Amino acid sequence: MTFDRLQSAWQSSDHGQPPKFSEEVLLREVCRNRRYFEAMVLRRDLVEVMAAIVVTGFFGWLGIQKGDVTLGLAAGVAFGVGTFLVVDRWRQRQRSLKPDDTLRTGIQISLAQVNHQIWLLTNIAWWYLSPIMVAWAVMVGSDVWKHRQQGSTWYFVGRAVYVVVSLVLIYGIYRLNQRAVSKELIPRRDELQSLLASLNEPV
Repeated sequence: MTFDRLQSAWQSSDHGQPPKFSEEVLLREVCRNRRYFEAMVLRRDLVEVMAAIVVTGFFGWLGIQKGDVTLGLAAGVAFGVGTFLVVDRWRQRQRSLKPDDTLRTGIQISLAQVNHQIWLLTNIAWWYLSPIMVAWAVMVGSDVWKHRQQGSTWYFVGRAVYVVVSLVLIYGIYRLNQRAVSKELIPRRDELQSLLASLNEPV
């Protein structure tokens, strides 16, 4: 059952007749959709945090072994991104639905969660991609600077190809997230807003 059907059922109820779906049924459906959405976001966050842990450990260890500050910077950026996700996840958990909450409250909480994810993915360039790009640029720039005199032509060609491929990959990540916003999150937000508006209409 989608939110469109829920909304249609709610709005089609006659003034003097009981609705086709009681508020308890609608609330259960809203909660079920919210739990599915939260599980999807949790899986994504777990993958991102695990990746941040692995990258932090790898570049941190490599930086210590080689005494390379730029590798330490990469480890610090990965740690920062992972920490941001954990803190953000913890803050969102504080807004969970309570057993005695009403249907309107349930929809409002779900709407707030969706709006937060829209904000998170819309602004992914500054909290996720930009720090990574800065650390990556420092690493590449430092490596090229070290080989500026003894590096072969093929070395610099390889570095140029690496830069182009990396930029394309980063842009692809950005576009995928914006597509998720427009194709998944915004329609979900619109459904919740529409259902909430129907509850606010006088009966």
